[in-house]
Amino acid sequence: MGSNQTPTEQDRLQELDGRIELYRQQLAENPDDPRIHHYLGLALFARGEVEAASSEFRHVLELNRNFPGTHVALAVALKDLGNLHEALVWAIRGVEFDSSDESAHYILAVIQFERGELDAAENSFRQVLRLLPGHHDALRMLERFEN
Repeated sequence: MGSNQTPTEQDRLQELDGRIELYRQQLAENPDDPRIHHYLGLALFARGEVEAASSEFRHVLELNRNFPGTHVALAVALKDLGNLHEALVWAIRGVEFDSSDESAHYILAVIQFERGELDAAENSFRQVLRLLPGHHDALRMLERFEN
């Protein structure tokens, strides 16, 4: 592929497949490395294999319950699988793990919104803006509350 060409979906999937294979090879040598499991989960999620990704994220948290970013990654995967109750639990844990992480607050807000918990969602979107003023998506979501 030339430098002026944009990657196709097939190129993207091939790259993800290569990463997934590499992470699996690394796990064969280091089966208890939470970092590799986390990256494998992210690659699987990007590949659309959300159930497998959520399994990897769960495994990471079994290995290290405080592995950065994994609470939120699991919450997103569970949300995409339609399990909003458990997604909420993990999103809350992500916020508790790092209360300064605006992305954790944003995911929590989205899940609250999807669950119909509008007051809680509005408060969470406002917290995102306190942490990162001008957060485009949080501003856009708050406009829904004002209309």
